[in-house]
Amino acid sequence: MNDEKINGGMELLAGATRESWRAIADAAVLQQEQAARLTLGWIDESIGMLKGQAETNARLTRTLTEQSEKQAEALHTLARETTGALTDLLFAPISGEEPGATEGDIRQAKERTNGQHLPIEDYDRLSVEEVSRRLEELDAREKEELKTYERTHKNRPALIERFERSLG
Repeated sequence: MNDEKINGGMELLAGATRESWRAIADAAVLQQEQAARLTLGWIDESIGMLKGQAETNARLTRTLTEQSEKQAEALHTLARETTGALTDLLFAPISGEEPGATEGDIRQAKERTNGQHLPIEDYDRLSVEEVSRRLEELDAREKEELKTYERTHKNRPALIERFERSLG
């Protein structure tokens, strides 16, 4: 009977130990499941946040690209209009109110707009320096004629000053 009692006690001890280990194993499994859910939730949340950031960055990039294109277009328009305005200003005919130019002088100069009848061939294509080098070859009437033409067409101050100095 002692053996039976010992065997019964051993069975109780083994059963209690088995139940303890089962409880520990169940708790460990539960903790692993919770850790896995937590990790998956964190990963899903992180992925969601990264997707949101990527979408925001894409929208910002599109907006910046559109604004950059608008700025480039505005800059091209400004450059084109500025160039046009400067060209118009530089090549605008001058009215007869310029000192020394009579209406008859201006009319004669305007009739020769293409430079065909000017004392210097291809006058309209020459630079200030090129015209200045040829001034000595001209008589006073030709210099006066070119000075009037210059005032009514290109109106280059440096060249007009050189005409006036060469005329005396």
